[in-house]
Amino acid sequence: MKEFRLVIYMNAPDSRGFYGGRGAASPLAYYCHLANNKRKVFLGGPIKLIGLGKYHDSVKDALKASKPLALLKDLCSDGEQIRLSDTAFIYQNDDPLLSTSESGIYWKAKIEAIGPRESFSDKDGKFTLDAVKIGLEEYEVPVDKNRGKELVVLASRLFKLREPLDKDNSPRLMVYGGSHRKRRFWGDNGKPSIRRQNAFMHMTRHEWQMFDDTSVRHKEVNIGELIDSQIKHCHVSESLVHEMLKIMFAEKGWWVNYELPIKGKEGGRIDFLIKQDCRHDWQLIEVKLDDNPDAITQLQRYIEAIKCDVKKKDSHFRKLWNGKKCKEIKGVILCKYPGGDTVKEVRKRKKQYDVWTYSYVNGKSSQLGIEVHDAMSKKLILKS
Repeated sequence: MKEFRLVIYMNAPDSRGFYGGRGAASPLAYYCHLANNKRKVFLGGPIKLIGLGKYHDSVKDALKASKPLALLKDLCSDGEQIRLSDTAFIYQNDDPLLSTSESGIYWKAKIEAIGPRESFSDKDGKFTLDAVKIGLEEYEVPVDKNRGKELVVLASRLFKLREPLDKDNSPRLMVYGGSHRKRRFWGDNGKPSIRRQNAFMHMTRHEWQMFDDTSVRHKEVNIGELIDSQIKHCHVSESLVHEMLKIMFAEKGWWVNYELPIKGKEGGRIDFLIKQDCRHDWQLIEVKLDDNPDAITQLQRYIEAIKCDVKKKDSHFRKLWNGKKCKEIKGVILCKYPGGDTVKEVRKRKKQYDVWTYSYVNGKSSQLGIEVHDAMSKKLILKS
């Protein structure tokens, strides 16, 4: 059975004229709205039935009822069963409240219902974002007769993903384009192949289940912690950690390369490939600013991609080819101390990966430095 999940686009460059201000283009505003004892909210603006292909008319007919269509919902389309999921995603190419450098899906939502705006009992705008209500009143927006016909979705929960979904770490998410032809959700440029407003993407129920079980981790958002994280873990900090590691690897005399592109359909770039000495195996290091168990899936995917690519003469990883097969690659996740969640996940999956942790320290003459430890043995690996 095909399962369709809605992807709503909140693109900040298009939001400057929003009645709800720039914050109305940020999922964080909707998250805070729901957290402030508001049980449900219309998520974003109106949506279109895009990406459904031959199933479009069946979904459209189901939305003609006088009441909103409650989700999760199974529908019959020409004798075929399909499912409209109560899980939705939010794609952004920017965020007015949280700086993001790349396009991706940063939030997941729990959707209660979908339908024309007029089919909801929305007395006094109880489902409308507070900032939008302020804007509508301030600008004295005239009533649009067609506004009640617009399709809207009602959300009850938002979840911030630990790691954004993008072209490089998503499964084969599919949409139907023109002439009902199936194509990937992500285009070659890393942005949605259906460009405007929203899309309904699909996989089979089994594929979605595997995806949910392994890929979509989320966390509660605490505003105080968020501000602290923005100060400490901006991309300046990420670059700083990488630069310090380069220097420390070189000081040890290790063979090192970094940011090598992964070929093939999965794509992406490794963080570090190192070899400490002739006795050690090659080590592929994935660096995360936080304690991040999701890195295990990413690291495994990179190692598998390298093993497929290494036999090619033009491979960036040709040094790992021994003439018959790929040399042994040891996976390493380097994350923020103490790395407890990552260690638990490695043990749970029974992966032979090392977990290293980093922490900032005060050195001689009040100089700041960094230490790297093995999270399991507590052994000191590097110290600046």
